[in-house]
Amino acid sequence: MMDETFNNEIAKQFTSAILDKYLSPVISATTDKLKTLYNEAKIDLEIPFQAYLTKSYEKYSKTKTIIYGIEPKKLYNFLKFLF
Repeated sequence: MMDETFNNEIAKQFTSAILDKYLSPVISATTDKLKTLYNEAKIDLEIPFQAYLTKSYEKYSKTKTIIYGIEPKKLYNFLKFLF
C-alpha cells in the first residue's frame, strides 16, 4: 500500500513537471497564433462588412412614393418624428 502511494506521488510529480516544462510553451504559442489569426480575419472581414452596411443603408433609406413618382426620396425628408 505504501509503495503504491509513493509510486502515485512520483507519477504525479513527473507528469506535472513534464506538462509544465514542455506542454505549457506549446499551448501558449498555439494560443498566440490563434489570437493573431483571429485578429487578421477580423480586419479582413471588416472592410467588406463596412461596404455592405453602406450599400444597405443607401438602398433602404430611400423609398418611392405616389407623391414623388419614380424618384426615390430619403425617408427622413417626408417622415416627421414626434420626439
